Amino acid sequence: MPLGDSEKVESIDRECEMLELSRQANAESLLVFADTAVEGDKPSWRSFASEQELEAFRQTRETFSIANAATIDGHIASVTLTMFSSSGDWVKFVSHCYRKDGSLALATKEFRTFYGHFALVEKAYFDPSGNTIDLTKEYRDLKTAEPIEVEKEWINETKHLAEGGVYTKVSDLPFADLLRKQ
Repeated sequence: MPLGDSEKVESIDRECEMLELSRQANAESLLVFADTAVEGDKPSWRSFASEQELEAFRQTRETFSIANAATIDGHIASVTLTMFSSSGDWVKFVSHCYRKDGSLALATKEFRTFYGHFALVEKAYFDPSGNTIDLTKEYRDLKTAEPIEVEKEWINETKHLAEGGVYTKVSDLPFADLLRKQ
């Protein structure tokens, strides 16, 4: 009997929580990537041996998109992307939880900005074909994390920054070619 959407969501939550616990337990073995292009240039993703190597690189040149990927049993299980502006006015975190077949099960996105002083928190669940089966979206106060109403002006002003960053297949990741070389 096929699962209903609420059962699918619960199943995805359980699976992704287990993957997250495994990722945290093996944090030292995360794969580390960064877009090393100068801001405004065409993306140029590079792999780093460790967080320390990336931090050493960032002492000489900033990176505005960073990814950490965790593997389980030889497949990419989770990827966290961090993207931010050179001015520090906004940051976006996108956590991906992938199935063994490389399809996205869950994406959690948090966009924080000083434009309007809010955070947009989105949680999207996907079926193996990449279709959204559930989506929640909430605006929160930057300081208190309490739910708030955000003026439409600020939503429209930052919409282009908040959108994107979700990859429904491992093969769609901007550094997917580097994964094949791992």
